[in-house]
This record gives sequence, C-alpha cells and structure tokens, in this order.
Amino acid sequence: MNYPIHCLIALLFLNISKSSAQPGEILQKMHQFGTVANVLYIAAHPDDENTRLISYLVNSRHYRTAYLSMTRGDGGQNLIGNEQTEELGLIRTQELLAARRQDGGEQFFTKAYDFGYSKNPEETFNIWNKKEILKPIVYTNQGIKDVSSNKEDKYSDNIILSDVVWVIRNFRPDIIVTRFPTTGEGGHGHHTASAILAVEAFKAAADPNAYPSQLAYVEPWQTKRIFWNNFMRWRDPNADMSATMPLEINEFIPELGESVGEIAAYSRSSHRSQGFGSKPQYGELMEYFSQLDGDKAENDIMEGIPSTWARIPSGKAIENGIKKAILEFKIDNAAASIPLLIKLNEELIKIPDFPGKKYKQAQLAEIILLCAGIHQEFNADQSEVSPGDSLKTELSITSRAPVGTILIKGVFIKGAKELNQNRTDTLVQGVTLEQKYVIAIPENAEFTNPYWLSEPHLEGRFEVKKYDQVGQADVDDAFKVIIKYSINGSEFLSEIPLEYRWVDPSRGELIKPCIIVPQVSAQVFPDLAVLSGNDEKLIRVELQGKNLKGTTYSLDVPSSIFTVEPASITITEDKPLHSLNFKVSVSKNRMIKPDSTWNVSLKMNKNGNSSTVKTVTKIDYDHIPEQTWIKDATVKLVNLNLVKVGNSIAYLEGAGDKVDDCLTNAGYDVHMLQENEIRVDNLKQYQAVVIGIRAFNTREDMSIVMPVLLEYVKQGGNLIVQYNTKNWISDVQVVPGPYPLTVSRDRITEEDAELKILKPDHPLMNYPNKINKNDFEGWVQERGLYFPDKWAAEYTPLLAGSDSGEEEMQGILLAAEYGKGHFVYTGLSFFRELPAGVPGAYRLIANMISWGNEQE
Repeated sequence: MNYPIHCLIALLFLNISKSSAQPGEILQKMHQFGTVANVLYIAAHPDDENTRLISYLVNSRHYRTAYLSMTRGDGGQNLIGNEQTEELGLIRTQELLAARRQDGGEQFFTKAYDFGYSKNPEETFNIWNKKEILKPIVYTNQGIKDVSSNKEDKYSDNIILSDVVWVIRNFRPDIIVTRFPTTGEGGHGHHTASAILAVEAFKAAADPNAYPSQLAYVEPWQTKRIFWNNFMRWRDPNADMSATMPLEINEFIPELGESVGEIAAYSRSSHRSQGFGSKPQYGELMEYFSQLDGDKAENDIMEGIPSTWARIPSGKAIENGIKKAILEFKIDNAAASIPLLIKLNEELIKIPDFPGKKYKQAQLAEIILLCAGIHQEFNADQSEVSPGDSLKTELSITSRAPVGTILIKGVFIKGAKELNQNRTDTLVQGVTLEQKYVIAIPENAEFTNPYWLSEPHLEGRFEVKKYDQVGQADVDDAFKVIIKYSINGSEFLSEIPLEYRWVDPSRGELIKPCIIVPQVSAQVFPDLAVLSGNDEKLIRVELQGKNLKGTTYSLDVPSSIFTVEPASITITEDKPLHSLNFKVSVSKNRMIKPDSTWNVSLKMNKNGNSSTVKTVTKIDYDHIPEQTWIKDATVKLVNLNLVKVGNSIAYLEGAGDKVDDCLTNAGYDVHMLQENEIRVDNLKQYQAVVIGIRAFNTREDMSIVMPVLLEYVKQGGNLIVQYNTKNWISDVQVVPGPYPLTVSRDRITEEDAELKILKPDHPLMNYPNKINKNDFEGWVQERGLYFPDKWAAEYTPLLAGSDSGEEEMQGILLAAEYGKGHFVYTGLSFFRELPAGVPGAYRLIANMISWGNEQE
C-alpha cells in the first residue's frame, strides 16, 4: 500500500525545525515516540480549534494530534492589516501553523473556501459544493440524508466531504473530536457544517463504496468513536453538563516546565490577525465531551483503545526499549541514549510495514539527531531564483555531542537538476562539515506558489489538481536536501529545506526559504482603475527582471473600447528595474455600457513570443514567515457612471482597509490623517472625514478624537463612520456618533439580499447620483455587518433588508444632521465592495461624501 506523503508528515522524513532542543523537549519527544494513538480535531476556520485540548493531547498524553480546518479563514476580518480574501487566507494559514508549532499538533485543510459569514449549514454546503452537485442531497443536523437509490450516490458529489474522508483515511485517527455540534449551537454555518461533515466522514471513511478512487492510495478506516468537545459550560457556568464526559486537562508538564494552559495560550496567541491574544491559565481547566457516534465510552475519550506499541504486531520490543530509554535518559548527557535509540531503530526496521511506520522512523531519527547535537543548515546565497538559473548553496553539518563516529553516506538535492552524491564523509565532534554545491534550476521548474492558489477558484472551494496535495497545509519547499546518516552501523534519513539567512542588527539572524520566482515580474499601480466620463488614468508598471532589453510590454485592452498611450513600450536599456507608464481612457466617440468591468493583463513579447507577465505579491509580518503569491499582472478597469461633488477627503485609519486607495482611484484627493492633525481648524479644509473600519475597536485614542470630529461636524463638517465590531474580544467603548446608537452583531450575509430604500427623497439617495435597486447588484461576499440595532430619534434609517427568512433590519445606513454638519454611520461593507469595483458602492459613498453640498 502506497501512503501519500504529505498526510504523514513526509512519511520518509521529518523536517527538523530546530537543530537543538532542551533535554526536557527531547524527553517529551521520546514519550511521543512511545505512543501510537492518533486524534483528529475538526472545525471550520483557523482559530476555531481548542488549543487547550490539543496541547493536552500532545504534551500530556503524547498522542499524535492534528487539526483539520475546513477553510483557511479567507473570508474573515483582519485586525493587523488590509489584506482580504486569499491574502488573508495566507496570513491565517501561517498563524495556524505557528499555533501548531507552539502546541505540537499537526495541521490539515480541505479545499473549502471561506466565502464569509454564513448563517446556516444549508447555505454553506450549497456554496462549497456549488456547480458540482448532480444528485439531490439533503443536509440535516444529524448528517446527510440519503435521497438517492444508490448508497454511493450520497457521497459522490460532496466534494468537501471527500477531502475529510481522505484526511481520515490517511491520518487514521483513533478518535475524532469536533469543536462544534451538528445542531447549530456553534452559530456560524461553517461551524455547524464542519461538525456535520465530521460525523458523516466518520462513517464514510470506513465505507469502501465511498470515494473508491481513493483506495488506490489508502484503505478504508473506521475511527473508534467521535465526540463533540462540548463548550456549553464555557458559555453558561450553570449549564447542565451531567450527560457529558468531563476531563481535567491543565496538567503540569515537568519536562517542559509549563502547564497545558500555558502552552495553549502561546498557541492561541498566534492568531494575531483575529485578535486572539490569550493569557496563560494555571488552575483547573475542564473540558467536556458529548459522544456523537462509535463505540460507547463511559469514563475516558480513549477508553479501550491501546496507545502503546503493544498494539502493533511485533511491537513489544519497541515498547520495552523506549520505556528503558526514557527511564535511563540523562538530562546532562542526552548523547548517552544514542546506543539504545540505535537499537530501537534496528528493531523498528525489522517490523513489517504498518501505516505509521515511516512516520515513526522519521520521529526516531529526529530524536537521535537531537541527542547527538547535530546542527544542519542548507543555505543559499540568495533568497530567490528563477527557472534556468544556477544557485550557489552550502550544506553545513556539525556534531556538538560526544557520539563517536557519524558517517554521512549520501546527499540528494530535490528541486534541482539531478544531484546525488553517494560519497562517505566522517562527522567529528566539534568540527563542521561543509560542502558547497552549485545547483541548476530546471527550465521547466514550477514557481514556488501556494498550491491552492495556482488555479482560479470557484466561489466555494479551491481547485487542486494534484490528488496528493489535498489536505496539505502549506506549499512544498522549492529545494530540499536529503542526508543519509550512519551511526553505529544504523542508517536513517534527514531532510532539511534550502534557506537564505541574514543578520539584522536589531533582531539577529533571520531566515527565509529559498523560492523560485519568474525571470520577469511586474507590479501594477493601481490594480483597480475607476474611469468616469472622460477620465484618463495613469497605469504605472514597476518592472523587475533579467535580460529585459528588447522586450516589449503592452496592456491587453480591447482597442475598440479603450485608448492606451503608448500602445506598447520596448525596453532599450539592459538594467534590472524599469518604470513604465501607460495612459488609459475610453475611446473617443465610443459609446459603452456604464458600469462595465474588464480585467486587463500586462503582456510581454520577446522574439515574437507573447506571454502574460506575472506579479509577485509578498506579505511580510514579524510573527509569520514571509508569504509569496505569484499570479498574472492585471489591472481591473471599471467604466463607472459616477458624479462627484467635492474632492478633498481626510481618512482616519482604523484596523486597516483599502477604502482610501479606492477613493483615490475614483479621483478623490485623499489625505491620511495623523494624530497631530486632528484639529477642527485643520479638518475644515476637507469635504468629508471618513473613519476606517473598526477604528472604535482598535484605536485607543477615539475617546479623545471623537469629540474633535463631532465639533468639526457641528461647525459644518461631514463625517462618515464605517463598521465596528461587537464581540467577546472587541467592543465599542466610545459612542461612534453625535447621538446614542448601539452596535449589534446583526448582519446580512447574502450579497444579493434585497435592500429597500426607506427614504427615496433623502439627499443620500439622490445627490449627486440617483441611487436605485440596480446599485445593489454585483456586491461581493455580504451586504454588511454589525449593524446598529438601537439608535436615537435624531438618526434617519435609509435602508432596510435581511437575509432570507429573517426579520427586516433598518440599521444598515443611518444619517443625521448635527449642528451645521452631517453624519453617517454604516455597516455596509465598503471595505469589500470598493476594492471589488462594485459601481453602486462607489455611487453611494460619493453621495455620502457630497452630503451638505446639494446647492453647489
């Protein structure tokens, strides 16, 4: 049986993330090697997982524990920057991997795309599986109702369920734990859907009729039982938990010098973009479990499930050996354990293959290398390389403990043209072995790109072409070196990625992976150009690459609609950086439909060969590795029927959004306000002041700033406040308006939900753009969120609407006059709609900016 590599952590090898470990950490790894039980935790998003339970299962019980997140959190909110959708998904993926590095768990994903808040699992399933459901499937709180005549039919069209089954069949958990129940108490439709999928996959993974194509790689697997990690006591201290199984988990881990509650807090605090910083917990921590299916357990979630090597045929020698190694482990001389560990390795080789064998071999190899104090580095002289290039690299290996003779019996470099060395080198304590390689990058080498973003994706899920990438958490390393070690005649393998290292004077040594990028790349500014009337937009291209002389660049626009000057630009100088400027306008005398949109790509022509230029997007935050996303270099052109009154806007940044850039692209003069500029006499020069999203949640100075802004309004100014949140981690402490209003958790998640104009004659609905129902077409992800549910009589509600089957809400857009000026509060998601180029959103916010100037 060939088991897919990714789901078993490379099966053949473990990437050793640290070249050294404290003795207690090594001892912990020995305990984990001595345990063969697996637990799979399932929920919907990054940050949904219970880090307390994962930390306990890994560090106290020493089970191999993984978290399967249905999505990468692409549709969430971002507390640390303005990244949205796929870019936010990249951040949250890495935060989740950082959390697992803290608590010791592993990480998997399905192909499901986080399309934003969903109020029920029916909508969630419809979107996740949209365009591929061929047969009727009915979802209930108990799972999937079979409404087809053939048993296999109920599985065949559920794409995301197939991913969950795939992970279960690969990982082979003894038990499954869900964060949410199937009955809706989790709130978010994704939450409930994750539990329904978990329960159904619990059964389907064991059914050979479910997804039979998977059985070429894996076997059916019957998990022993499945639980809901019941959180009702957390919500209500008086909740009746008598029907649940309680478990106290906050054990102190002597080897680590920390308790489960401490480790869990470090893990939880990795989710910075969601604002989930947590304090360590030191006292009692109770978790509760409601069994959903499987063999009945009375006293413990792993009741009756053996977790030692005794459950593996011929595994008794391993069980006895690791117990002896743990008992005899010397804190001050970890290397003394190596002879016994080598014997364990030899015993492990003798055992007939079983699904987790190669994982256990890799786990044991890591322990041996750590005991030997082996430090491994595979470094490049640059962080980026392109297909067809060559790269200077150096492999350095140092043994820092008294082990005796260690042989390096071979080196194989993956990702380069064939480079396989079988020579034998001797590693001596305290002496660094250095080997230099110049590796050639194949001409057809793939760019280093998140595999789930390599293809355009549907509304509800990513397109993944390679079967064995399903479930994989991260992009594969571009280059790796595989080293064959021999210690006392016992051989094993180690794998480390190629990295680039440098020293920052204020932060010390920093490391990033070596990646493959295009020979030529471009950044296009702006990436969204709003054309209104006779507007002419300057499109600036920052070009970077090699051998650019003689290449010609052009924007691939329909010439019958747009005029581009110049039509093309040819590079005549042989230098790596160039700035190109194109002026784009609507062709004269050309009548085109207003509110039309075109995605225009940047084309490159060399020697008669035309191709689309790529753009390389980098996301760089201190708490996660730098992320790179390579995609086509494009600009979205929006021919917009927009009238503006007034031009000068001041923007007060909140949590971070792209609204200011979008207003600039629409022709406004936008100034980002600094703290020392918030004075009434200074603000009077602006047509309007716009406050960025979640400013009242994230800015500590709003209690000082808001009175100044209200005085500006009182003296004739125009103030627009965008949405703020109200939840357990974030609340509005300062009233975000001149009169009382209360922000709620109300939202409209259906982007096509009907919106009713309550005051058709109000200036915001008429000037300078007439707003009608057509202006609410083409919205993305949602209408809006966190609408006020209570407000003073001085506010006038202008819009009403709801999701299907819900009561109408009227706090969507509130307008008020205050003194001589005007004020607007809105939860409409301008921060999503404007970057998406939604015409009606531009017209509506233009009216908000123009309010009070109707007579001009």
